[in-house]
Amino acid sequence: MNSIAEVIPSIVGEIQVTTEEEILADEARWQEQQDNRQRLVFDATRASEMDRMNIPPKVADYLSKPFDFTKQMPDMTPADWKRIADAWMEGKAWITLLGDTGVGKTDVATRLLVKKRRHLIGLGAERFLFLDATEDIRILADRFGPDTDALWDRIKYASFILLDDVGYATPERHISAVRQIIMSADKSGAILIITSNHNLNGLGKMLEGAAMSRITATPNQVFVIKGRDIRQEVGK
Repeated sequence: MNSIAEVIPSIVGEIQVTTEEEILADEARWQEQQDNRQRLVFDATRASEMDRMNIPPKVADYLSKPFDFTKQMPDMTPADWKRIADAWMEGKAWITLLGDTGVGKTDVATRLLVKKRRHLIGLGAERFLFLDATEDIRILADRFGPDTDALWDRIKYASFILLDDVGYATPERHISAVRQIIMSADKSGAILIITSNHNLNGLGKMLEGAAMSRITATPNQVFVIKGRDIRQEVGK
């Protein structure tokens, strides 16, 4: 049986390119990735790309380090990861990753967001957006803040959005903004990847109504990430 690290990059689909030079360059880059034993390690020195995707520096730093699937998520099989990566890389369905705090949802979801960006090379990095459900949602909830309109413009422009850490730490006064993001993505046709430490019932009670129905509507998919909180061990 293939390892998880071998499975995920094998199902990313065809790389979209427009010129022969881009094809050759991308083939070389892809081969380099294939030669990388971890396969989901990204160069954190590409800070401008991470900044343009609104990925926080601490999260970007995770991406430059190997992710030990076997240690952190021993109950997740290669088949489990294939289903998740297939759903995301096909680019047609929203996916929601549910699991306890510290199991690696943000790490995995961000790697998938960056992987999508690296393979849709015709789209600018600004079309891929990381939103933290604490800090970024605080900006959106502050309707008269100086950065609110600019962030909403980014959300409306993005094609792929990671809405991270929607859960117990999300203040009640911010939930309306979370619902607005979901409805905005549904209206614009953006593809969402959501992480939450709620179970499905808890997330449903939090979001309610139309927003929750969008998350569970066909062909969108919800996955439960099984693992253990090892943030102290890995310095997170």
